Amino acid sequence: MTLLPILLPEGFDLKVSAGDKIAAGSILAEGQGGVHEEIIHLASQLKLSPQKAIEALKKNLGDSVNAGDVLAIRKSLLGSQKIISNYSGIIAKIDESSGDLIIRVNGGGTSLKTIVAPVDGIIDSCDKQKIVLKTDREAMLAQDGVGEESEGEIVYLPDSDETKLNTDIKGKILLTKAIDKIYLFKTIGLEAAGIITEEIEGIDFVDLTEKNIKMPVLEISEEGFKKMIKYDGKKVYLFGKNKSIIVL
Repeated sequence: MTLLPILLPEGFDLKVSAGDKIAAGSILAEGQGGVHEEIIHLASQLKLSPQKAIEALKKNLGDSVNAGDVLAIRKSLLGSQKIISNYSGIIAKIDESSGDLIIRVNGGGTSLKTIVAPVDGIIDSCDKQKIVLKTDREAMLAQDGVGEESEGEIVYLPDSDETKLNTDIKGKILLTKAIDKIYLFKTIGLEAAGIITEEIEGIDFVDLTEKNIKMPVLEISEEGFKKMIKYDGKKVYLFGKNKSIIVL
């Protein structure tokens, strides 16, 4: 059996108790959540250098933003490309080194958000900070990790060449031996569901945490990487902050 910790955001209420038998998709907790930050990867989305992406901004540090507002515009001979905000909040940070924009979002509102069980199992323990789910699914603990949770099909890419990445990776979880900063942010821009790798070069997990990366990125051992290759084409569930991988 595997013990799977699921962290709860501030302001979420438990909907389960210790000993409950639950099915995948069952609601574990719900709430409106508190203040959180959303990162917008302007440079990757606009396909510009970080400096040029910042110059394309239509908002300044500290400005209020509403969902639907234009954050940045890239103009060219073929027309213009706009980045529209999906969130309401305040511009909290403009990262000139990466071309990222961070919006501080208030979790208020009337609609409830839910956290659901990724797999069948039994609630081993629970409190306001964490639910521990006991499951018989195969799992692996990563050496390090960042990001939130996601589910997707593993795509094994033996060649870690960012020039070969395309829109086919959208919604997929990439398994590749070594990546660098450019590879990582291009993957985020192409909306992959996550990355499992053996080595990250040029950036560490402290930096990734500070950048508030949402896409789960997990670093595993050489032995673990060899084991994951056999799951190419299979669905897995990634827990970035909990540094764990569940085979579905």
